[in-house]
Amino acid sequence: MRRIALLGLMTLPLALTGCGVASSPFDGFGGFLADTHSIYRGPNRPDGEAENMQRARGQDVAADPLMTESGDVWPGKLPASVTLSDLERAGDAPIKPVVRK
Repeated sequence: MRRIALLGLMTLPLALTGCGVASSPFDGFGGFLADTHSIYRGPNRPDGEAENMQRARGQDVAADPLMTESGDVWPGKLPASVTLSDLERAGDAPIKPVVRK
């Protein structure tokens, strides 16, 4: 009886090595600490150095102002779209696709 219990206790660590249960208890501990605890910053503070991130932190950001563009930047008048009343008036006539430029 003792031999069976001893054999079972000896094979248990071998069976659990694939699960990671019997591996070192400190594997991944550094990542756990980095993800859950912080020393120098708030744990919910996002990382990044973009202009918007600097503004969110309250830092002054020198950004180029938006300037107006010269000339007419809008496209011309759009062609009229086909409506349901146009389709009813056309009756059995084939529908021509609207080509927009």
